[in-house]
Amino acid sequence: MIIEGKEKILQSLAAQPWKSFQIEEPRVISLSERAEVLVYRVTARREGSEPYVALINSTYTLSGGVWELVLHQQTPV
Repeated sequence: MIIEGKEKILQSLAAQPWKSFQIEEPRVISLSERAEVLVYRVTARREGSEPYVALINSTYTLSGGVWELVLHQQTPV
């Protein structure tokens, strides 16, 4: 799933918030001094829904002394 465009981004933000979540097996993979990938497995729950389990990775770059998210990807398990 790709969330592109202002309307789709706003719709995704309006979803019911997670009631709880658990992060498992977090790791940081260093690509360079200015780029790293955070990988982990998550189990998250919303009220009245089945648990959502996914493998997640988020790529960050160091820009002006601040880590900024470049790419975020989730694969449901």
